[in-house]
Amino acid sequence: MAYATVDELLEYLGEHRDPPARAETLLERASELVDQASFYRIDTTDADHAEAARLAACAQVEYWMEAGEAVDVGGNVAEYQIGNLRVRNDQIGGGGGRQAADLARRARRHLLKAGLLYRGVSAS
Repeated sequence: MAYATVDELLEYLGEHRDPPARAETLLERASELVDQASFYRIDTTDADHAEAARLAACAQVEYWMEAGEAVDVGGNVAEYQIGNLRVRNDQIGGGGGRQAADLARRARRHLLKAGLLYRGVSAS
């Protein structure tokens, strides 16, 4: 089940335009990634959790619209070169490999604000 509808995605994007191709599928996949990032702890009966999940799913689709969904399938680029400038990210995938399922920074912020990225022990 997707955490956001196509109408909510369009509202999040703040644009009056047609939804992206396969919007429902993208929202489903984004919701799966949000679930994984939050350690499957989203309680949709909790208003804060539901709102964070909705915003995170929309942010993830927005990211894919800009970067391409293939970045999730293939992972981030570990190294690139432009002219004489070479940039290498040794933190991606450990040792310069690729990392699948890259959660968008905006999506991560929404989940973090709701406490859904915390890995520690709950006080309750």
